[in-house]
This record gives sequence, C-alpha cells and structure tokens, in this order.
Amino acid sequence: MQDSISTYQDTLNYLYSLHASRHHNPIPVIRSLLQKIDNPHLSYKVIHITGTKGKGTVATQCAAVLRSAGYKVGLMTSPHLVDFCERFQVDFQYIPQSYVAENIPIIRNIIIENKGPLSFALMAYSLGFKYFRDQNCDWAVIEVGCGATHDYTNVVEPEISVITSIGLDHCHIFGNTYEDIALEKSGIIKFHKPCVVGPSCPTKEFLRKVAEEKEAEIYFVEKGDSYETFDQENSNITRQIFKALNQKEQIVRESDIEKGVRWRPPCRKQVINANGKTVILDVGHNPMALERLFADLNLSFAGKRIRVVFGMGKKRDDRELLEIVCRHASCLHLITANNELLFGYQELENTARSINAEIVSISGHISSVLPTAIEEMDQENEILLVVGSCFIMEGAKSALELIGAEVNLSLDREF
Repeated sequence: MQDSISTYQDTLNYLYSLHASRHHNPIPVIRSLLQKIDNPHLSYKVIHITGTKGKGTVATQCAAVLRSAGYKVGLMTSPHLVDFCERFQVDFQYIPQSYVAENIPIIRNIIIENKGPLSFALMAYSLGFKYFRDQNCDWAVIEVGCGATHDYTNVVEPEISVITSIGLDHCHIFGNTYEDIALEKSGIIKFHKPCVVGPSCPTKEFLRKVAEEKEAEIYFVEKGDSYETFDQENSNITRQIFKALNQKEQIVRESDIEKGVRWRPPCRKQVINANGKTVILDVGHNPMALERLFADLNLSFAGKRIRVVFGMGKKRDDRELLEIVCRHASCLHLITANNELLFGYQELENTARSINAEIVSISGHISSVLPTAIEEMDQENEILLVVGSCFIMEGAKSALELIGAEVNLSLDREF
C-alpha cells in the first residue's frame, strides 16, 4: 500500500479496487496468511453458518444468544449495507475505522512478501479473524460469504456447523441442481463435529451421508405441521444449534436462547413507518428468498396489495427474479442507486415490461422514485416493499429519512 494511503476512506478505496473474483483453492491461501499472524482464527470457539437463505439472521441470533449468556462474541457477516465496518462486530459494536486503516496495510504487506493474491475477500476475512483475536473473543459466529467448501471462511475449525437452507443460487458457480449446491455447502461439515440443517433443504439424505462419512452428528430441523414463516424457521434453527451445543456442556440457558431468537438483522422484513404508511425493507435477492418473502407478506398483511420498489445486482438473472416479483406486485418501480454493481433501471424496466407491462410504473434513481412510490400508495390497502440487492438500502435509508421516517440499519444495541 502506498505510504500516502493512511486514512480509513483511503483504505476502503484501496480494498474496493482489488480483484473480486473467487480463488479456485482459497483455503491454503488464507491458511498460509493466517499462520503469519499467529492463527487468530484458532483462538476462539466458532459457529460456522452457510445457507441460500437465512444465514445472516441465524448468525445474528447465535451471537445474541451467546452475548446474553455473558460471552464476548465476534460476529462476521457480509455484505454490508452502509459501511464496511458492519462486517465485523464484537458484542454488536462495529470494528473501529482506525483498526481497519491500521491493519489492512499490515495484512497487505504479508501477502506481497509471500507472493499471494491481493483480493478483497482474502484481506477482509483475515482482518476480521485478527480483530476477534485482538479483542479476546470467547466465541465468533462466522457467516460464509458464498458457498462453503471454496469460501475463505472454511479455514475455521468450528464447534458446530450450520446449513440453514439449500436453494438454487449462484448456479453459474456451483451447478444447476440442488445436489450441486448441497455438495458445495456440505464442505462446512467437519469431522467429529455436529451439524444442524434447516427444514428448507431438499437434499437431506445426501447431507446425512456426508455427515456419516465424517462421523459427524447431524441434526435436521423439521417443518411444523402448519405454515412457518422464514423467521420461525430461522429461530427454530438457532434453538437446535444451542440444544446440540448444550449436550456436551451447558454453555447457555434457555432464557438466553429465547432472548436471542428475537433478534433480526436490518433489512429482513424490516417495517418502517413512513408518514403512516407501511414500508418494508428486505435484501431478498435470490429465487428462494423472494418466493418465501412474498408468501410471508401475504400472510402477515393478508388482503393488502404489495407495491414493489426493486433493484438488483448485475451478477443475478434479472428475468428469473423479475418473473417472481411480477407475479406478486400490484405495482412495480424499477430503480438503481449509486453503485456500479447494480443493473441500470432501464435494463430492469425493459425486462419487466416484457413480462407484465401493465404493472410497471415510474422508475429511475431510488432517491426520486421511493418518495414518489410512497406518495402514490393507498395507505389502507397497500404496503410498499423495497427489495433486492443490499446495495440499494443505503439509498433507501436516505430517501426515507428525507421524508421524515426513522430508519435504523444498525445492530448496535445494549444488553
């Protein structure tokens, strides 16, 4: 890193300039780097979580359970909504900007000395592992970035592994079948360590065989007799995680578990009061997430029409997702925001009109479209769903605040 780059913003500019593609064999790369900084990822107990949907919520709940029990807890999630520091939290307080600015150059220099790849993910995850060690964490809850087997986080040696759900996502990387996705995610299962699998996993027998091969106890969370929302499924997964961990020794109380499962990360069916009108923020961005989101909303807001403000990242299949949105939306606004990773609204609008032109309404930049969509809402008979990429949420927050709504996208709370 150039000597002139010393501030937090300079550090972010550098990180965002790095190559973002996946390394074909990331574990030896990050293991070699972590050895140079005394293996920080081995200095605390770990809960390791993957899943097509729900992993961020379950990770947050697990951290809340452990925090309630009195442990010092690191929480690693991605991506962030507003600020990079959201990715690494200790006791629900963000990593300091000064720590990021001080330690990224250290990590970078080690990579260069060892002729390793300068990638965003490698540097970010290594930073998080180091931060949790430096903060003397008892536990760290680590959310997989993408997949599991070939994810940089799979360097950890967890006390328990978790697969919240399996759906068809990132198929261009892992394959087009549930078995392909399950194969990638099954890499999270470790020898002689328990694994919890959520109810929305259609490949249970495959996962059972993997667990048997690794002599790992596997716990399947079953669906209830009646319809369960994704919130309920996630909470039941969290309960099973600590039921399994408590079998060896009691690490948390039942009251800690019930306190923790009440937690939700921001932008997961987050309800905002916008001048008396109901606005919901959600980062659902794959087919499984969107289908379940609309099913849950139709249950929670029965009889209400759903007006949708939608923006998505370029790496996604816009037609596949818009076909789902168009089936459920009474009115659709396509938006973009200040992020080059997002589709332009014109591209989304063209695709949406080819599916159902009648529901497509005013589209454009979120800063102007969202206030207009709220103004046009029927307060009594309609809700407004802002959904899609995490990269639209900062713009949504700003637009909502300009019309007087209170929007909290932080997990900072007091116990």
